[in-house]
Amino acid sequence: MENNKPIPMLIGNESFTQRDDDADFTVADFWSWAYSDLNSNVLRGKLAEYLVTKALYGKPVSARREWDLYDVQYGDLKIEVKTAGVFQSFTDKPSQHIRFDIARKKPDMAPAGVEPARHADVYVFCLHDPRLKQNAQTTDSANPLDLDEWEFRVIPTDVLNEKYGNRKSIALSQLKKWDPVGCKFAQLSDKILKCKK
Repeated sequence: MENNKPIPMLIGNESFTQRDDDADFTVADFWSWAYSDLNSNVLRGKLAEYLVTKALYGKPVSARREWDLYDVQYGDLKIEVKTAGVFQSFTDKPSQHIRFDIARKKPDMAPAGVEPARHADVYVFCLHDPRLKQNAQTTDSANPLDLDEWEFRVIPTDVLNEKYGNRKSIALSQLKKWDPVGCKFAQLSDKILKCKK
């Protein structure tokens, strides 16, 4: 069952408590400890979802929700965000074969007989590649906070369904056939909204 109730956003200065008194550490301390490796695959995905949300809303209106059928909703437009990075936090070698997951999915707790589907209206493919800005050769030079190191491609789900059917992944080279140039963060909102028409 879908829950559309907004999740209140923490700002980081909320304190942990003990015996009804503030402890000497905050939510920001936890975030710093748990979420500082933005080059990791898991966090890069959440960062990309944030960038798409930020591009559309300016300021997010709700905290990120886990386990939804799609990653971002803007009005009635449902958006799936897929991410890849040229550099991974676990190796200094750049990835040679960039692929994105496009597999059809079943909703969590789906009753028997529900077929897997692509539930979003549009897919945003986000590539973090520091070589877009500089001649980066190692993970150490990758900075996911630098928006100039990101490239975005927006493809309507209808195109994926028609051209790629039940395929589970798509190569960057195939995406470039549909969107040769991609766009930067500043153009992302316009590009997504054009798919709404």
